[in-house]
Amino acid sequence: MRSSEGKESTLAEDDLSWTRRAMRWGQINIREIEPPEFDVAWWEAYWRSIHLDGITLLGPLPAGIQATTTFSGAVCTTSGRAQETLEWLAFLTSTETTACKQRHGMSP
Repeated sequence: MRSSEGKESTLAEDDLSWTRRAMRWGQINIREIEPPEFDVAWWEAYWRSIHLDGITLLGPLPAGIQATTTFSGAVCTTSGRAQETLEWLAFLTSTETTACKQRHGMSP
């Protein structure tokens, strides 16, 4: 692949090139109580009006644009360590892990 300057480049370099050119970044911190009132259109217009090159959003997003990943686990019927796996899965879903999950932005 050739860049606009005619040099050979990799796909990864092309994907990241805009981040290397960005000079004005905006950041917004969204608290959990705000997403129902979070006006995405207003903020997008505002960010465009001040000519930002990139935006960092921190916090939960409105339901319509929030990506949710659900983790699941199971034990294979042929597992040689079924009991240990069940205990590990039970620990992961226990209240003991709630604080750690929340610290890393997950909902228990």
